[in-house]
Amino acid sequence: MALTIKEIPDSRQYLGNSCILVSYTLAPGTSDYPNPGGYVIQAASLGLGHIWGADVEGVNQTVLTNSHEYFMVLAQTSPASPGLTSVALQAFVLTTGAQVANGANLTGEIVVGQFYGY
Repeated sequence: MALTIKEIPDSRQYLGNSCILVSYTLAPGTSDYPNPGGYVIQAASLGLGHIWGADVEGVNQTVLTNSHEYFMVLAQTSPASPGLTSVALQAFVLTTGAQVANGANLTGEIVVGQFYGY
């Protein structure tokens, strides 16, 4: 699984002693989408111990004009106490709502993921 995760400069905000808000660009790789489940993102890869919440906040122009017209969500994968130790970036076909096929090529489908945690 080759999901490239890059922190957006100056996006890390400290919201108190136990909460950080940080944004990352999430760029899938070539012909490697893992269905079922999507790309798993570990809290540690985001510089967090646990994830309180996660959301896709923006998409690049490719997603909006691509003939495949995907939409992407961040879904819970592993509960922990407190918070999550990982989430998954999942891609769906806009017209059918079906999860993208295993091994699909999502190159260029860059989204912004926003994560809350500590």
